Amino acid sequence: MEAIERGLTMDEVLSCIQIEDEVIRIMHKKFLRTVDSNKRRLVSLLEGATQIFVSGALSGLCRDPKDDFILECAQAGGADLIVTGDKDLLTLATYGKIEIVTPRQYLDRAEGRPDPRAKRV
Repeated sequence: MEAIERGLTMDEVLSCIQIEDEVIRIMHKKFLRTVDSNKRRLVSLLEGATQIFVSGALSGLCRDPKDDFILECAQAGGADLIVTGDKDLLTLATYGKIEIVTPRQYLDRAEGRPDPRAKRV
């Protein structure tokens, strides 16, 4: 969240109510931030985001079916990339033409650092 707030990226952000609820829940659980504090930060972060309606039409795609809504949001919004720390999503690596990367991998790209996973010749 902080990288986007600092303007390190100019990428378009897609979101849906399910992602917003998940981010608030995880931030509270991992960082012990209050739900209200998380909501305020998220509202600021998502000010220019494109909101996607997720119907739940996609299912059984991810190792954890509760994460399928993220894939549906990305697909419905025409995303090129999903940035997540969720291991169930990361194990997919891609969904169709959508690449799935960690926040560190995303920031490395945004800052022009080479991907340490890339093959070198």
